[in-house]
Amino acid sequence: MNIKRKTLDLLTLIAGLSLSVIVTAQTQFPVTIENCGRTVTFEKPVRNAIVNNVNMAEMVHALGLKPYIKAMTGVTGPVELHTDFAEKMGDIPELSPRGPGLELLVRHKPDLFFWGWSYGVNAGGAITPERLEQYGIHSYILEESCIRERDDVPDASLDTLYHDLTNLSLIFGHPENGEALVTDFKNRIATIQNKVADQPKPKVFLFDGTPNDLVTSGSKGMGHAIIEAAGGINVAAEMSTSWAFTSIESVMRWNPDYLIFRQDAGMEQAIQSVKDHPVLGRLEAVRKGRYTSLTYSEMVPGVRVIESIERVARTIHPESFAASEADEAVAL
Repeated sequence: MNIKRKTLDLLTLIAGLSLSVIVTAQTQFPVTIENCGRTVTFEKPVRNAIVNNVNMAEMVHALGLKPYIKAMTGVTGPVELHTDFAEKMGDIPELSPRGPGLELLVRHKPDLFFWGWSYGVNAGGAITPERLEQYGIHSYILEESCIRERDDVPDASLDTLYHDLTNLSLIFGHPENGEALVTDFKNRIATIQNKVADQPKPKVFLFDGTPNDLVTSGSKGMGHAIIEAAGGINVAAEMSTSWAFTSIESVMRWNPDYLIFRQDAGMEQAIQSVKDHPVLGRLEAVRKGRYTSLTYSEMVPGVRVIESIERVARTIHPESFAASEADEAVAL
């Protein structure tokens, strides 16, 4: 099954989940969850949330929770939206194209703010879970971003994403939506991993930025989880952080077999700058054109991660997918 078909399947599932908000039984409250090392109790379901950043907005939409979203922030400013999500935003207002300030949140009085450290909200700023609680605003923090305030976090994996989806569906009172989405994702991942299970694991480097401004995913970032789930090795895993700067010297030492570029308006220029670079241009992955690309929404925690894993797996294990699709054609 190709990526386009799977995108359609995901949109069908999302539509079904939206309907399920109306017809399914609700969670018994109070509900207590673990989030970023904190134990948080919700006395009643979330019904008036503000969501920050496009990947988090896509998560609550995919969980069928759109009726409970008061507003969004930081969605249209940082990145170009996928067309399908831009349409699904509908009439939900965006209060700010960037991350919000504390005053804006207090003025609009949501019962929940869903956000992440370094996803439009920086550590050391005015917004903290404790400060928001003073104004009666609960926080749900993107689990992958917890590394920005704590050191004792595990490496990023798909369980990091599943944890968020499960928690969100619980606090909104619709755990069945999270269960359905996570089950679908796990089944799709199992299909991908069965195809690449017996293959050697190529070394992969996620290239975000330019040769003079290199950013990648360490072991705590979702990029790491994507590469590992696709049957590769994240060469930057020795960096015990999420998204961080690295050096040309490190990339040359790692000598990746494949590259992943960030797909945006500057991607072609970035690729060309790597090809023309006197040092990076010597990488075999560059000389042989062994790379693929992911958009911002496809490389951070969110519902597009499953499609990202398939794209990366198809790039680094082309023979596995060619053989599998040939067998499927024969069976037909």
